[in-house]
Amino acid sequence: GRMGMSLIEAMVPELGEAIRIARDPVIGTAVSQLSGVDLAGIATRLSRSIDNAIWNEIGWAEAEIRRNPRSSDDPLLIGTFGLGGDGPPL
Repeated sequence: GRMGMSLIEAMVPELGEAIRIARDPVIGTAVSQLSGVDLAGIATRLSRSIDNAIWNEIGWAEAEIRRNPRSSDDPLLIGTFGLGGDGPPL
């Protein structure tokens, strides 16, 4: 939660910039008045959905590493999370 938009900006800088522009009070108000569309609200929902998708994928990847540390081919992860998977660590 403390990271805010930084994860999205790091992974997709153009999207982070577009969301930041959409949240600008002057631009958001102008678009809302011209089109009747709440651009800032859309940007907020979009960024929240993207952020959730990124964290879900990170969580899935972590669960897979914990389930089978050997699949990572990383000696540190294998040593940290134990044998898992199919056989002893390398």
